[in-house]
Amino acid sequence: NSLTLPLGLFARILADVQAIGEQILISSDKEKGSVTFSTKSDAGTAEIPLLKGDFDGEIKEDAKALYNAESIKPFVKSPKDSEKITVSYGSKLPIMLERKFAEGGYARFYLAPRIEGL
Repeated sequence: NSLTLPLGLFARILADVQAIGEQILISSDKEKGSVTFSTKSDAGTAEIPLLKGDFDGEIKEDAKALYNAESIKPFVKSPKDSEKITVSYGSKLPIMLERKFAEGGYARFYLAPRIEGL
């Protein structure tokens, strides 16, 4: 699965998730064309859904993967409104984040999933 959205939006989602927990669970529903970012901890739960019109890309399969949110945080620092991020992931697969810079060029970041707890 791969989706592209404004970097600022992804940074806000990550910050909201980190306010509750250390892990970010990315779940997609092929039939609905939706993606949900969520976490849970002793402090509570957070769930942030994105519907088909909220992002560009395609949900090719139902997927669920858990990642360490703190490890992703440095990659999304200092977002600019014109920047986009592409999030590619799958069940029990590494996440690939591709940050496109307004000035041209890109950077990629890969992170292995946490297999436990799914």
